[in-house]
Amino acid sequence: MKFKMLIVSLIFLIFFLSAVSAVGITDYNAPIGFERDPLTFIKDDFQMEMDSYSSFVDHDDYFENNDDRQVKIINGTYAEYFDSVKEKSGVLEIIKVDGDQYVVDSFFDGDDKSKTKDCLKYLEEFNKLNKFNPIKIDKAS
Repeated sequence: MKFKMLIVSLIFLIFFLSAVSAVGITDYNAPIGFERDPLTFIKDDFQMEMDSYSSFVDHDDYFENNDDRQVKIINGTYAEYFDSVKEKSGVLEIIKVDGDQYVVDSFFDGDDKSKTKDCLKYLEEFNKLNKFNPIKIDKAS
């Protein structure tokens, strides 16, 4: 019985350590003025999140237009979006970290198109601080 409990405990420990070691945005340097939340960076109305590319795209196709979402690709590496259902707007990019692709989302609640330029500025600052280069959206896998 003790042996089974030990095995079960080891399995839980392995799952816990793998979850803790997952890459998140707060593992990196934040743009000036942003504060660390457990999973995001926050500054006034703006937030920044980072998710693995495969899990992100499985849930929503953020890089294409549809009835509820307008997307505009900027320089092939950024996607400005306005989502009427989620009432959220911002700019996305894809970066590569240790061979894995991640989507970084700089966003705010609402549809004030003038604020998306700030989202782009924050992504560019995040990239500069952390020495990331966004990859072409059409080259993501």
